[in-house]
Amino acid sequence: MGIAFNRAVAVELTRPYRTDPFDIGELDDEIRDLKVEMSSHEAHLLYLLKCGLERAKTGIQPNYPKVYFAQSDDGQVKIGYTATSLKARTAALQNGNPHKIEMKAAIHGARQSLERRLHKQFSASRLKGEWFSPTPELLKIMADHPPSDTPPATPCECDLCQAMRATVDLLPLADEIPF
Repeated sequence: MGIAFNRAVAVELTRPYRTDPFDIGELDDEIRDLKVEMSSHEAHLLYLLKCGLERAKTGIQPNYPKVYFAQSDDGQVKIGYTATSLKARTAALQNGNPHKIEMKAAIHGARQSLERRLHKQFSASRLKGEWFSPTPELLKIMADHPPSDTPPATPCECDLCQAMRATVDLLPLADEIPF
């Protein structure tokens, strides 16, 4: 057994190193992809830490990232993403807009990928940019997620939120941080 092991080691040591530029390029690509993925995780962890520290220091809940649904008085619906308060976002949207805008729904802890996915899902009813005609399916999503700057006490169990959790489009909420 010791002889077989020594032969295997000897064979492994006689293999040439990867010096082919194509192989090294592939390794560089893999390393770059891993660094990007790692920095994304680091940013997420820093966000969670910041939420926990802010809550611990001030007792005030931080602004959570959310996908929001704003509706103008002519019925058009804007699907957007913000980490600010809904009140501040409504004021920004209202600035220069002749129609009264009201926040109708918010999905807390959502990533921007959810916003993009919803834009694709409702692309047939897109009016311009991030504004959409209110379809029954869109109105149903809005009815399931009342507007609020603080996340619900219990996770939403609607089909959309369950699908998001399955595809990691939802960030853990600050209340789910174990400290």
